[in-house]
Amino acid sequence: MSVIKNLSIALVALTLSAVVSAQGKVAVVDFQAALLETDVAQQRLLALEAESDYQATLAQAEQLVADIRSLQEEGQANAVAWSQEQLAAQQALIQNKNVDLQAANTKLRDAQNRVLQGIFAELQPRGMAALNEIINSEGIGLLLDKGAMIPTGRQQARPVVLHVDTSFDLTPRLTERLNQEG
Repeated sequence: MSVIKNLSIALVALTLSAVVSAQGKVAVVDFQAALLETDVAQQRLLALEAESDYQATLAQAEQLVADIRSLQEEGQANAVAWSQEQLAAQQALIQNKNVDLQAANTKLRDAQNRVLQGIFAELQPRGMAALNEIINSEGIGLLLDKGAMIPTGRQQARPVVLHVDTSFDLTPRLTERLNQEG
């Protein structure tokens, strides 16, 4: 059975390599990374970080982390001396701060997602056009998504592209072309 499986894999690999060599070069691209590395995307992300509401929420989250750490250290230092009620009150306080921290993190994540969605909506059409130009100008016959993952059941997904020489990676060229288009 394993001999047949190995022969099948070898046949698929040979067929694929023959198709690729007949059609053109092989390349990979991380389309999302290329869009996020553009000057436009970087400016939008910096603008988000400069917003007063974002900064206030980030400062709140950082303060909550410090408070939680301090409360945990205090509880550990006084665990022997404190009564069960004092320990329970300390735990309740930590849990309340954790809830507040989760809310702050959700607010930050939502703001980031909002900006990222705007970036992708704006740049995706230009990115696809630029990518098609690169594909045509460089004679790419097979283009793989560098960020794609193969689901493997219960285990974590594994990447489709296990190794790639940087000369095959179009991501920087795509970002550069998008930056040139302004």
